[in-house]
Amino acid sequence: MVAVKATYSILPDGNVELASEQLPLNHGPVPAGGRAGLLYDTDLGPPKLATDIVLNGSAWAPNGEPVRTLRAGFQIGATSHFATVHGDRYWERKLWSWRPSEAAAFVSMPLVYERAFGGDMLELPPASRNPVGRGSVPDTEGRVWLPNIESVTQPIRNRNDMPPTTGFGVLPAHWPARLQHGGTYDDAWRNTRHPLPPEDLDPRFWQIAPLEQQVNGRLSGGETVTLLNVTRPDLVPGGRLKFRLPKVSLVCETRFYDGTRVHTRPVIHTVILEPDDLRVCVVYHMALPCHEKVNLLEQTRVTMKRRPLDKAWQAVFGDVLTAAEASPESDTEQPA
Repeated sequence: MVAVKATYSILPDGNVELASEQLPLNHGPVPAGGRAGLLYDTDLGPPKLATDIVLNGSAWAPNGEPVRTLRAGFQIGATSHFATVHGDRYWERKLWSWRPSEAAAFVSMPLVYERAFGGDMLELPPASRNPVGRGSVPDTEGRVWLPNIESVTQPIRNRNDMPPTTGFGVLPAHWPARLQHGGTYDDAWRNTRHPLPPEDLDPRFWQIAPLEQQVNGRLSGGETVTLLNVTRPDLVPGGRLKFRLPKVSLVCETRFYDGTRVHTRPVIHTVILEPDDLRVCVVYHMALPCHEKVNLLEQTRVTMKRRPLDKAWQAVFGDVLTAAEASPESDTEQPA
């Protein structure tokens, strides 16, 4: 398996360039702090069925002028995810019914799962469950705070509503949305499969982004990216920024000591948008079955198609990790 991570700076005029500081590959999950889940998941996981898009950041009021509600999110190619973001609200009693209070004005709101609907006491379908969310349990003063982030199409209107969680970040592997695909870990697995994953593990388990942010067919680079109200107003005053996802064609040549050479092309595994810092990271990934020849593996060399690597890309490829993936598949050349 080979993973390459490239970090790009997004310029306020919409141009994109390789960042002077390249973020390292993550060898494991990186906590976000508090109860907010993960900032990043590992970059070295198994192949995915789809490209994951993750957005780490905040919703920002256009021009820095306080608002009570706005729409925020992104679109990459044909894939989009937008949410309605409110200032702080709580349920208040009015005559014989409960109604949301007026939202407080805000300039910035963190787009974290703690601000979305949920709570570990709710009985919801696994795909909709958010253990760290709000909207169901009173605080110490008896107030039940409504979520700040909610679905554009399924807003909360009364206290009995149970909308799906709306979020943009990484879903931890132990949360129900992913755990439901994790397979069966029982005595049979322990006696016959451990430490390998169970045979009934669904590949969807490896998808780390919300379903709305999974791109079937994968991103290939060159897609137009539109960011709405997720950039700092001092950098992007109007709140809308467009740029193109960098298009890079990589080729991996894996050499074995028996003289065999196998050429593969990495695909875009994960795109991480971090608009607070005007930054986007792209993780390229390749997995080569070589079970019976793992001890003959010499090296994997990564190059950019049609032109030599410049110094900036050399810095990126300095963090390429190569490992053999155990598999009974053939070791012949694999298609891109």
